[in-house]
Amino acid sequence: MKIALYELTSTVTAGGIQSTMWELGRELSARGHTVHLYGGTGPIREEVPGDFSVRTFPFVSRERFPDLGTRFRAFCERLSFARHALGPLCAGRYDVTFIRKPYDMPTALWAKRQSGPRVVFKSGGTEFFPGYRTCAKRLDGFLACSRFNAEQIRARTSLTPEVHYNGVSPALFHPLPRDADLVARLGLASEDFVIISAVRLVGWKGLQFALQAMRQLREHGRFHYLLVGDGEFRPRLEAQVRELGVADIVTIVGSVPRRVLPRYYSVAGAAVFPSIGDDAFPNSAVEAMACGVPVVATPSGGIPEAVVDGETGVLVPPRDPAGIAHALMQLAGDRAATQAMGEKGRLRVTERFNLSRLTDDLLAVFEGRRGS
Repeated sequence: MKIALYELTSTVTAGGIQSTMWELGRELSARGHTVHLYGGTGPIREEVPGDFSVRTFPFVSRERFPDLGTRFRAFCERLSFARHALGPLCAGRYDVTFIRKPYDMPTALWAKRQSGPRVVFKSGGTEFFPGYRTCAKRLDGFLACSRFNAEQIRARTSLTPEVHYNGVSPALFHPLPRDADLVARLGLASEDFVIISAVRLVGWKGLQFALQAMRQLREHGRFHYLLVGDGEFRPRLEAQVRELGVADIVTIVGSVPRRVLPRYYSVAGAAVFPSIGDDAFPNSAVEAMACGVPVVATPSGGIPEAVVDGETGVLVPPRDPAGIAHALMQLAGDRAATQAMGEKGRLRVTERFNLSRLTDDLLAVFEGRRGS
């Protein structure tokens, strides 16, 4: 098949939806399909195989539109992108156009009228707009990334999308021996229990509460916290590190290439994802589990569908630094149990969130053998 993966932000910013598009493109290309990734003019590029090409087009950033709400601005941003990308999308004569944002439904459906590709949409949130339900009923495939997200959509539209989880590649995310060079570069001590959060640095990820937990942990042993990622919330987190006096046990690493992330997980005893928002699906937590690292997270949104409390990680209440600290002390105090928890997490990802199996399911939707 000839497949268009249409997602403006895939070449502009790093995040869960963006990374899954790159992963899916590589997997589809490896299976012999021709894949074109449509993204906005931006700095992000990843290694791609021969039949996977990247096409970028200009767009107007949402901040330049009148502030009539975030959804209005996001919709206008998408339309500005479509102004340049729609022609090539129609001319491409694709078999399938795959989109992840509802604001792209009108564009993809217009391309379908012009050149006939099936349109498959996979939701990752609740960005509803006037006409959402009408557009959704015209899709060839209507998916949600978790049961939680599917119920959100059903409650708003009375339509029930099929649940199709996000997957990770076991070839990329898997346990590695502890990276001694990275330990030395980061200035970690051999006795440190290393905690990691590899996410976009935005407020709803709840990282401010993990930092508060670090101040409590200082009195209970050798802990070190690695924040891997970047984003608009980084200046506030850096200021909080100084205010809490934890600069010696917290390192804000910044962004690293995805292919390097497993090296960071190799030095970690636990991963923390203290979301305070409705995280539709915890991509980063699943990547940590794939690397054999147990997860401390909140039971927000779709997180409990991935992280099994007491089995592959520990779920704590949102906005609860003491709960985070207690869970981490438990993990640090019983390394054998922590290792077993990590192994169970790895097995769960292999069985339920394996990119290869999930791509099989997605291709069935693309080909009209499944979904509606």
